[in-house]
Amino acid sequence: MYRRGPSRAPRGSAFSQTSELNDLPRKGPTRPAFGRTGSVLVDRRLQFDPLAVPVKPVHHDEERLSRRSSRPRLLCCLVRRSWLLGPEPRVIAGAREHELSWRVNSCLRLHAAAYRCSVPALQELPRPSAVVFDLDGTLVDTVEIRIEAWRQALGDEGFATTREQLAPLIGVDGKRLAREVAAAAGRPIDDRRAEEIDKACGEVFERLNTEPQPLPGVRALVSALDEQGSRWGIATSSRREQVARSVNALELSREPAIIDGSHVEHAKPEPDLLLLAARELEVDPARCWYVGDSTWDMVSAVAAGMIAVGVTAGSAVDVQALTGAGAQLVVERLDDLVPLLASGPGSPQRGPRGAAKPPRGG
Repeated sequence: MYRRGPSRAPRGSAFSQTSELNDLPRKGPTRPAFGRTGSVLVDRRLQFDPLAVPVKPVHHDEERLSRRSSRPRLLCCLVRRSWLLGPEPRVIAGAREHELSWRVNSCLRLHAAAYRCSVPALQELPRPSAVVFDLDGTLVDTVEIRIEAWRQALGDEGFATTREQLAPLIGVDGKRLAREVAAAAGRPIDDRRAEEIDKACGEVFERLNTEPQPLPGVRALVSALDEQGSRWGIATSSRREQVARSVNALELSREPAIIDGSHVEHAKPEPDLLLLAARELEVDPARCWYVGDSTWDMVSAVAAGMIAVGVTAGSAVDVQALTGAGAQLVVERLDDLVPLLASGPGSPQRGPRGAAKPPRGG
């Protein structure tokens, strides 16, 4: 298992590999990026962008800050990639190469201090009052099927993509994924079409997901939680109709509490889904572990105030990506967490074993 801590940033920079730059007037000094590549300091808070942690090295070609005034959002930095904009890496944000290099170098130099300030280090995880799980890639081995479903659905709409391009996006709300791909390709789509693409992806996924397999350690961890009387549930951005087959493959002794993306207006990476799960389990989010396999899971957990735990057995990203997104702990298998249920400080708030309620609001 891997605990989050200072780590050496990868050598080189996607920005330093830029071969073509727009010849735009130089702008004044800008605030340097802090933390891992893909993180920015906004209002003295470190904000992380999962899109900036790819499966394989890619060229970053635009950095844009986007803030919503209605309520705090953790995601403030969106990074477009050249794999959707064309074969030639191009910076289209209006900055010269040396400015970009300065920002990235600042990011690498100040990584350890800034990241430690953003997420307090935990010597050991507190024992949870409840554990909330992601589904795809965390409990069931379906990430590759999900990637292929998106590749086919987007291809049918004229957006050619590859596994390497889609893998970092798996786990985010489907409509947002469709909009991000379309925007990066220079062909923005409205919410209606994004909904249609998301639905089409779900249909392809259902056709491909014929025999989902549980990931290693699922039953051992669930059994340990039940023996302790700890509450647990599943929070997934997937559509309701896509969840049943994967959950049935787990062969659980009882039906778990399931909160899917249809129950909230904003699914991951927003915290709404996880906060609803904590409310349904009747626990304080700060006393919850959220266990997931994607950077979006980690960002959502941090935004919800939960303890973010990463698992790599079924993940499309690596340990560094998960810790960079806020994971306090990363394990290879779910049953690696069993000893921590009894060893951490504090004691869980126990509820009736097997108690699960349908989400409020239907």
